[in-house]
Amino acid sequence: MAVDESTPPPSVVHVGVPTGVRDAAARLDETVEGVADASAAFDPEPECLVCEHRPPERDARELLATAAERAPDCPVVVVAPDDAHPELLDAGATDCVRPDRSARLARRVENAVERRRAERERSTAAARFDALVDCGPDAVVVVDDAGTVRYANAEVDRVLGYAPSSLVGEPLATLVPEPRRGDHRDVLDYCLADDGGVDAGGYRELPGRHSDGHEIPLTVAFRPFERDGDRRFVGVLRDVSGRRAAETALETTQERYRTLVKTCPDALFVADAETGTVLDANPAAEDLLGKRREEILGLHHSDLHPSDDEAYYRRLFDDHADSGGITRRDGDLTVVHDDGHEVPVEISANVTELDGREVLYAVFRDVTERAERTSALASLRAATREFISAEARETICQVTVETARDVLGTSLAAVHLFDPDEGVLRPTAATEDARRVFDGVPTFGPDESLAWDVYDSGSPAVFGDVGSIAGAYNRNTPVDTEVIVPLDDHGVLTVGSLDAATVPDYALDFAQTLAANAARALDRAEREETLGSQRAELAELNRINAVIREVDRALVRATTRQAVGDSVVERLTDGGPYEHACIVERGAGGDVRREAAAGETSGDPEAVATRAADAGRVVVDEDGENLAAIPLEYHETAYGVLVVTAGRAGAFDDRERTVLAELGETIAYAIAAVESKKALVSDAVVELEFAVSAAADHFFVDVPKHADCSFEFCGATVTTDGAMLYYLTVSGAPPEQLMERVRSFDEVERARVVDAHDDGGLIEVVNDDALVLALADHGGTLTSASADPDGARAVIELPMDADVRGAAETIERYYPSVELLAQRERDRVGTTPRHMRTALDEALTDRQRTALEVAHLAGYFEWPRASTAEEVAESLGVTAPTFHQHLRRAESKLLDAFLEE
Repeated sequence: MAVDESTPPPSVVHVGVPTGVRDAAARLDETVEGVADASAAFDPEPECLVCEHRPPERDARELLATAAERAPDCPVVVVAPDDAHPELLDAGATDCVRPDRSARLARRVENAVERRRAERERSTAAARFDALVDCGPDAVVVVDDAGTVRYANAEVDRVLGYAPSSLVGEPLATLVPEPRRGDHRDVLDYCLADDGGVDAGGYRELPGRHSDGHEIPLTVAFRPFERDGDRRFVGVLRDVSGRRAAETALETTQERYRTLVKTCPDALFVADAETGTVLDANPAAEDLLGKRREEILGLHHSDLHPSDDEAYYRRLFDDHADSGGITRRDGDLTVVHDDGHEVPVEISANVTELDGREVLYAVFRDVTERAERTSALASLRAATREFISAEARETICQVTVETARDVLGTSLAAVHLFDPDEGVLRPTAATEDARRVFDGVPTFGPDESLAWDVYDSGSPAVFGDVGSIAGAYNRNTPVDTEVIVPLDDHGVLTVGSLDAATVPDYALDFAQTLAANAARALDRAEREETLGSQRAELAELNRINAVIREVDRALVRATTRQAVGDSVVERLTDGGPYEHACIVERGAGGDVRREAAAGETSGDPEAVATRAADAGRVVVDEDGENLAAIPLEYHETAYGVLVVTAGRAGAFDDRERTVLAELGETIAYAIAAVESKKALVSDAVVELEFAVSAAADHFFVDVPKHADCSFEFCGATVTTDGAMLYYLTVSGAPPEQLMERVRSFDEVERARVVDAHDDGGLIEVVNDDALVLALADHGGTLTSASADPDGARAVIELPMDADVRGAAETIERYYPSVELLAQRERDRVGTTPRHMRTALDEALTDRQRTALEVAHLAGYFEWPRASTAEEVAESLGVTAPTFHQHLRRAESKLLDAFLEE
């Protein structure tokens, strides 16, 4: 047997020792082993089994049956006569040879061994192929020359969703989308084409079609091979969805990185972590340094910083590179702009790997604005400290202007405060440049400037190109940009620049904060100023009140009108608040003269006194000698004018004028009291008799005229509420018929009939007419009065030294149609009534006197009583018990005075 030296010799076993087998063994190079029986022929299994068929001694059919059971793949060659060959072949023999054909037997055995070995090799290769494609991660198919699938591994199901068995016999085009199919061979030809469309591994891209219809990106590679003489192609189909996704993600990441680098608002530098050489820089880095990217690349990282600190910045770079990770540095770090100025920055760095190289990413953030804001805050704190210590509003405004100028770097700044007296915004503080540019800072009235608009609205504003704005104060202004902020109700802060570029972005925020602090300081200063003024006013008022108290004490002690005047002027000037004081009176002939005076003055007291007397109020002449004239009036009776001269300008403010007016009333009251007291104790009096025309508009004259009756005055007194209570006797008419007309007069508050009979009676009238009180202020009393249809007559009694002219003028004011009929002097008869009245005046209170008089006049003491206690109490406006209490005490004092007399 011709065997390759590298091929092991055949393993042939023969059963029995037939002659032909021995001869054939010799031809097989003695590689044939003989065994005695079939039981030893299959251990181990030979490559070929040879036996003899010579029944009945040796029946090959039994061996064939055993071989089919124990070694079905082992070829069996049977040596037998020709007539037995068909039967043996049917029984499973591989071949049959006649016993006399030893050479043929050797060839047949050799062929059987070769076929067995070839079959084994094919089986081994197929097994290896199946193991390889089944355990691989990719889908594998085998197609024939026509493009029909002959084999598919299990991964086809995972990758494309097809069961392997369902693809066998289907065209390869089944696995690609419809537009790419063509005929069966087109897809295979595309996969086998050598047109440069393959990658380094021999794969080309091909879209795959999943069994559910969606496309899958594939890379495929097909290689030809032969099997059983037929040409086949094995193809590997690799799902690259994950790789595509990763490539897409990588591309997206890279694009994002490029976009981030390009659009990053901060300067970004990429430098070699080992050498420090700048490898990349973004547009923001160009802006930060004022250099083109080409000029930046290749620089050492430390070259970005001031050369004087090169060693420090090299160490800083090394620290960043050595520490790795993300680091941040802040504080006194700068880079140098191409124009030479230094820019403060904050640096954040991160060490990473890029394209196999360790690099340092450094983000440089321009913190110029932050540094400016920090400086601005420090300036604000300093300004606030100055605000706290400042007392004057002008000082606060000046600090505000200087702080705005220093922080914002603008040369034009001003503060306008609102002037409530003139209703304008008046400049209070301004920078020197503002005064120079505007040739003096203007005052703004309502609706004539942007500053007024901001003050009126209370909202801050920034104005650009100021000259083009309709509301600008001056359309030709050199100012380009203005920031105007209200100071609450105090005014406005204005910050301007001739160049818009010099106004920082944070100007409005800073100006608002500064203005708010300034407004609070102005509030405090205003409060302090108000408190100071109030304290000064209080001290002045205390001083004036002290003088007034002394005046009051002097008035109590004064017994004559002259003594009243002298004590007043002396107290007001003797260490008092005024340099000069005098009382000016108008004589009977209209002449003006000083009745009492103290101190010196170069002014004209008489002139200002005349104005005050005519006006009936306090008059101040501050243009001359700072004089004040105070009318001395009580119950519409004038007792002259008090004139005082102050030694300081603006002394007579509203509060002091009020105090002086009250002092004037007090002095007038004191004079009236002295005059009344003099009238009571004087024995000599002046009587004035007057006639009143029937045309007079007064119930006392009008009612008798229309009712054709007469009135007789019985007496009058003052009620507790200050009204006059008259008691009148009626004659010639029933009193009830007169009440309606009496009550129709405005001055009559109420009226009632006290006693009545057919042709007359007694009536009570409460009237707000103050004639009797005015006469009492002159020391006069109404002693008698009567009225009939033709008019009325009245007699007035005055002290001898009373101001008769003044009393007459007082009566004329009440009754313009009055006529003085007579003026007589007479003596009072007896002294006992005077003494008794004096004693009673001193003993009775006002309420007790009033209760006694009203009860007497109302007929309360008559029998039968004309008025009950309840009626008298009602007339007085008090309760009956109160009336009884006052009346009993008055009666007791009256009896005491009478019995003592």
